[in-house]
Amino acid sequence: WGSYWDLDDEIEIWQAYGRYLESSNPKVLHNAQADLRYFWHHGLGAKNIYLDTMAAWRVLWPELPRSLAYIQSVLTLEPYHKDERKDAQDQKRSDAPGDEDQLWRYCALDSAVTLELAGIIAEQAIKAGLQNQIWPE
Repeated sequence: WGSYWDLDDEIEIWQAYGRYLESSNPKVLHNAQADLRYFWHHGLGAKNIYLDTMAAWRVLWPELPRSLAYIQSVLTLEPYHKDERKDAQDQKRSDAPGDEDQLWRYCALDSAVTLELAGIIAEQAIKAGLQNQIWPE
């Protein structure tokens, strides 16, 4: 896909993103190991990861699938949206007019669902008495 922004804008965006990741603001990720590897590849670290929803889910239900789509289907009433990314990518690859808004919407939905899941999973971990496995001291 190449870069979406011109070089100066992209540098500014990465710097702002780096400041956020290094800040004390709590962050919620799904599959933090992959995200942190990606950040590291771009020279970024991350502080104050409140919850990795995939890792916490694995502690609670190790026998069940760990994909965001699966967990979303079990714990929320959010409609399935994962095809939106594939549709937008297929349009880009085929040089067909793509729906850029669709890709932005997909990313926003993933973020919103991950945050919603964090609250639900955290509550269930506390009820199950597993908080020490999810938030080690």
